[in-house]
Amino acid sequence: MAENIFSDYRKEGKIKLSGFTKPFRRVGHSTSNYFKASSKKDLTLGAVSGASNAWSTADIGLAIAGFTGFAAAGSAAIALPATSVAVGLVGIAMLAKSTYSNRDAAHEKLRPFVWSLIDDVRPERSIYTDREAQEQASNAAIYLLKEADSQYQIMAGKYENARQNIVKFFDNFYNEIKPLLAGSGIWQGDAIEQFYERTIPSQRITFEPKIIEAHIAFNNIKVHSEIMWKTATSQGGPVFEYMRRLVHLGNYLQVANILSVSTFAKLSNSSQPDPGDILLKYCQDITQGNRNYLQAWSSIIKEKDDNYQKWERFIMKYGIDRKK
Repeated sequence: MAENIFSDYRKEGKIKLSGFTKPFRRVGHSTSNYFKASSKKDLTLGAVSGASNAWSTADIGLAIAGFTGFAAAGSAAIALPATSVAVGLVGIAMLAKSTYSNRDAAHEKLRPFVWSLIDDVRPERSIYTDREAQEQASNAAIYLLKEADSQYQIMAGKYENARQNIVKFFDNFYNEIKPLLAGSGIWQGDAIEQFYERTIPSQRITFEPKIIEAHIAFNNIKVHSEIMWKTATSQGGPVFEYMRRLVHLGNYLQVANILSVSTFAKLSNSSQPDPGDILLKYCQDITQGNRNYLQAWSSIIKEKDDNYQKWERFIMKYGIDRKK
């Protein structure tokens, strides 16, 4: 599975809160007004629908391939696990409360040493073979365990809220970008290009108005979807918040194991064998469910971008963009 487009959130500082949001969780979307002003559905789906009707002939020979079972049915077809979180692995409830918390810093310190619910990429440093890594990871783990009492009762609810928000966002996002997805049954770019290249130059002019109409529609989809994506992946947005929840939850699921490994090493002066992907081993449903969900969306978004770029190359090749 390796990395996906969401793997960037595993990097240093990517889920860190800033500004007023850090102490107060007050999030303002500076793009919201522009987003609303830029919503032009009449130039988006309507134009593509017109183009689709123009090209739905046997001569074009459309062959719409399903997108691995995901895009054809929309984002609802992509399963995302609910709150079946095995946080009981961490014996948090017995730990002492603290009046001050800097959990974000502890989560950040754990980053190089832990597996993630986002992808299946190995940790940068091994707590099984690197004694310095053991020490650094265990210090952060101890702090999180001490501080986690205040989070223990609400972490599942926070995860569920973020999960619902990201599902809602991707439902809307899919409806916005589906004219650029082959599996949606709407994407016509490949067929239009093939038909255009088979047509003699003197006859192409007949079809150019519809091609230009489709071009305007695709451009509007690109602009609007990028605004949606920027808002969703910014601090406070549904993608950002869900990635933040996944990072934190993944850390809580591993802190007890980190302390176990470190304690064993201190007492026995030897190392335990590396069990590999500990999240997948002990929390398979939520781990595999989230990773599959994010990988599927990573592929959908890549297809959307690839199709738009392919269309742009076609438009530029024949200079159609200059005839708008």
